[in-house]
Amino acid sequence: MIGKFIHKYNLWILLLTFTITAASVLLLPRLTTDVSFKQFFPENEPALTGYESFTKIMGSSEHSLVIAFSNKPSIFNGDFLTKLQKVQTRLDSMRGITKTMSLLSLKKYNQLFPGIIDKRLYVQVSHPERFARDSLLIFNDYPFTQYFITKDACTTKMLVQLSDKLSLAAIDSLTKKLDTATDGFPAGTVHLLGRKYMESDTKKLINHEMKISLFLSIACVVLILSLFTRSLAGVLFRMLSMLFTLRLFLCCF
Repeated sequence: MIGKFIHKYNLWILLLTFTITAASVLLLPRLTTDVSFKQFFPENEPALTGYESFTKIMGSSEHSLVIAFSNKPSIFNGDFLTKLQKVQTRLDSMRGITKTMSLLSLKKYNQLFPGIIDKRLYVQVSHPERFARDSLLIFNDYPFTQYFITKDACTTKMLVQLSDKLSLAAIDSLTKKLDTATDGFPAGTVHLLGRKYMESDTKKLINHEMKISLFLSIACVVLILSLFTRSLAGVLFRMLSMLFTLRLFLCCF
């Protein structure tokens, strides 16, 4: 019964198959990997609901990145601070980054006279002879500057604010640019932290593991089919059928 139906309408079945295949090819670019950390939290969790309500009022750090730079014995080194300044300038010019803040852009405000306020940078890169005095000024105001420098003066942080309208693909591209921008520092001296950066890295890891898993699965299936069919045509036909079904499943579901 089924055989007669397939034989009678074989051309229509082939046409329908090719149409669905073409449609699935067009849908392939829309395939994405959902790595949002929100999906790992239970829905309607009171703690999560309270946190989301709080962030709506006070703002969220979801689109913020922290970059830590280390230099021993101290960050008060002309070459190191010059590189750090170049990195910050480069980041400020990148599309998708709305603001950066570091020890180099931090300013101290002093009231000279009533109504007259003087401001100056805590660190003046162009004047290395003042680094000793600058460091004393920084640690005198440590309750304020502690967010940008450690007590041993070996590590400093840079805060990077991303646009909240960036897609995950745009963030992937931006994180690559961030890695390139910090290439001038020795390995192991630069560390990035941030929710969007971690999601981007998680996506890369998942995609890499999926490629390896798919390759090993196809190799295993080909080996088993070769042992059972002992025919190249039989292996190719079954593999094409499997890949066609898998593509339809991914695109439609």
